[in-house]
Amino acid sequence: MAPDATDHPTGSPSMPEYAPLYPELPIRYEGFRRLSVFCEATEAGVRALLPEYLDYHSNELEVFLLHAPNVDGIEEYWEGGIITRAAYDGRVGGFMAAEFVTADAALGVGREIHGHPKKLADVTYEEDEAGIRGGVSRGGETLFSLSFERAATTFDVPDFTPRFHDRAIPSATGEGYDLRQCLVMELSGPPYVSDLDAAETDDQVHVLDTGTATVEFGESAVEPFAALAPASVIGATFVVRDFELGFADEAHDVDVQ
Repeated sequence: MAPDATDHPTGSPSMPEYAPLYPELPIRYEGFRRLSVFCEATEAGVRALLPEYLDYHSNELEVFLLHAPNVDGIEEYWEGGIITRAAYDGRVGGFMAAEFVTADAALGVGREIHGHPKKLADVTYEEDEAGIRGGVSRGGETLFSLSFERAATTFDVPDFTPRFHDRAIPSATGEGYDLRQCLVMELSGPPYVSDLDAAETDDQVHVLDTGTATVEFGESAVEPFAALAPASVIGATFVVRDFELGFADEAHDVDVQ
């Protein structure tokens, strides 16, 4: 017997409608663990990651690894990515240039709703009392690797907020895009606070550590990350926190064919 259509989910944000890949937003994350390494890269390497409607602002990057052990409606997953600084229409923020995850639901919600450039990949993440080590590989190629050791350090965190996302749906006819938007998401709290000494743990932020770190980019036939060649590490943070993933704060149509 065919299922009754009245039994199907209503308001589901994901295809297929009869079995959505991810739950409706907002999605609650608990105990989210994120290593952020802030570094400087080559200008040419950063420019190569920006869509044509974003302007280059600086050579600063955030390279991150994370572990999401408890997410409502989504299985446990691991992730790594690269965020550049950029400007949209004169407004400076961060741009999510690359993102790699280990679960299809995390990929789906990021790409479909937020325009994250997510791909499935192998993400290694090893954490102990001393620090964290890990990286991202895809198709047998190491894309980047990070190491972090906890230490009392002081540095100014580059401003990566608001966050810009390039949400694009290519045309089915092969002519440009059916949809091209610049999404804007406002972020608050660690690691996105410039004065870490003033930041405190609370009922949402459980751990906030600083430390020393290294970042290395590998050669890849597909991803252009080796050209970033980071010259120096500005600083690093490790955060354990809870948060809710909601919708974008703004959506701007981009006239790019």
